[in-house]
Amino acid sequence: MKSFKKISFIIIFLAFHCVVFTQSKKYDIYLYDTVKGMTLSVDNSSFTIKALSFGKFLFEEDLEYKEQSFEVENSLINRILLQSKINIVDTQWEDSVKLLDGQVAEIRFLYAKEDTLDINNDKKAYLLYRLDIKSDDNEISKNENIVNKALIKSSIIKIWIDKKTKSMVKFSLMYNGVLYTIK
Repeated sequence: MKSFKKISFIIIFLAFHCVVFTQSKKYDIYLYDTVKGMTLSVDNSSFTIKALSFGKFLFEEDLEYKEQSFEVENSLINRILLQSKINIVDTQWEDSVKLLDGQVAEIRFLYAKEDTLDINNDKKAYLLYRLDIKSDDNEISKNENIVNKALIKSSIIKIWIDKKTKSMVKFSLMYNGVLYTIK
């Protein structure tokens, strides 16, 4: 009976450890803000985009990036998708922000306005920011990472932040004439 209690305790401890210390989130990506075309899964070390239905016309195969270092605080993916609270310093450029595959860029958030969104039949006001990302052109051309290229070469990136929790509610970018929205 004692060994059963020890084994039960170890299983509970390991399960709790996985839940608390491993951040893992899944998002839906909408094309043109209406058609669910992909899913995005991210955890502390991997980033995966899987095409669904209409999204398969845009991607020949699913995108998967393993062995990424999202745990560092200056990772853009960590800040926007994994952390429950986003710290935004309005209008100031931040250097050496990590994208995927160790590529670095400069970013800045620009407050645009307070915007009302209807999420799950609940209309609320959110803070809308524009996100600017710039990187050395030499790094962009030698890097075959489509996600980094989309972030850097996007014509406009918007991020909606919950006023109370400071968490990301919606993220959109326009790349090659297609509007991608993460909700």
